Amino acid sequence: MAEAGNRIRNMLFGLGSPLFALLVALPSAAAPDASVAEAGAGAVDCRETPGCRERGECSLNGRDRCVASTNGDCSNSEICLREGRCTARDGKCIVGVEDCANFSPVCSSHGRCAYRDGECVATSAELCRQSGGCRYNGACTLRAGRCIATSTRDCRRSVQCVDEGLCEAKDGLCQALSDRDCRRFSLVCGDYARCTARDGGCQVGPDDCRKSDNHCHWQGACTTLDGQCAATSDADCRRSVRCRQHGLCVAKDGLCVGREQSGAATQDAPDR
Repeated sequence: MAEAGNRIRNMLFGLGSPLFALLVALPSAAAPDASVAEAGAGAVDCRETPGCRERGECSLNGRDRCVASTNGDCSNSEICLREGRCTARDGKCIVGVEDCANFSPVCSSHGRCAYRDGECVATSAELCRQSGGCRYNGACTLRAGRCIATSTRDCRRSVQCVDEGLCEAKDGLCQALSDRDCRRFSLVCGDYARCTARDGGCQVGPDDCRKSDNHCHWQGACTTLDGQCAATSDADCRRSVRCRQHGLCVAKDGLCVGREQSGAATQDAPDR
């Protein structure tokens, strides 16, 4: 009887049995995702929260508390790049001894390559000059354990002077202190009509959109609205290149659009 029972079990559940094949083909129950918690009727996905991106709090501790549980959580966060806090300990990202070493993000980007009292600090003027912060942000001078911008010459050589018009040194940063910085040096003036210096940066001024060849002449977006260029007038749209070439001659929701998009029964001809 025992031998017969074994033969039956092998037929039903053996490696070559149809039932075994069916069991293998069925999807297995997935293990619970360590980053998702059930909180009331909804689910908290730690990986989708700002705390994950900013502070490495990407894993669950309990039902609804997001914490940094692995070094991987920390190393992908903004605080690792900015402060060297790339090691997980007690649910937070802290600065480990190796986090400040050469080729670490905070060393290569900010010149802070030495570990001291739980933080990464800059100790070498040469490393400040070799850092990405010097090249991109003009932060080339060593002061009190940080690489900062103190020289307008360094700012004018930086990438952000060309890109953003931040070409003058003030308060340890490169800033836009005059319209000349925005208009003469930066790409944001031509590309985004951000040609007016305000609060240390280049912003869209009251007249910048109408003076912008890219926005007003080409797109009909001649009005400054909430810090951006917008098409608010059919007349501006009709004078634009987009109207003449593409039939986009009606202002709607800040853009020049065609008759079908605007819902208008008729569409005026472009102004010549």
